[in-house]
Amino acid sequence: MHTKLGEDHIELTDRFAPKYYEFKSVKKVPPYDFNTQFIKDLSRDNVSDLSQIQWIFDGAKSPPDFRSNLLNAVDSLEMPSTVIFKFTGTTNKKDLIDLISEQFEEVFILVD
Repeated sequence: MHTKLGEDHIELTDRFAPKYYEFKSVKKVPPYDFNTQFIKDLSRDNVSDLSQIQWIFDGAKSPPDFRSNLLNAVDSLEMPSTVIFKFTGTTNKKDLIDLISEQFEEVFILVD
């Protein structure tokens, strides 16, 4: 297992699949860098499953409308067709949005 620390993320890598963690302590969601960072995470060459990405939010900040605000942000993202295809096997953006919605609690975690 290899661990690499970044400014606000940790990358854990085993022999097969790295997992990327983003730690956010914000009162407003999505955070200011959401569009750029989330697409960057989805676009990583070694990420092929949503379970490899986790954004962990500080629940003590009590961000209002956590789920709906994040899903609205995902819905408005400019997603490259290559990213959509990588996760869904289609180029239909709605398919990836639906997948993220289905796996929301595994990708976006609000901790107390």
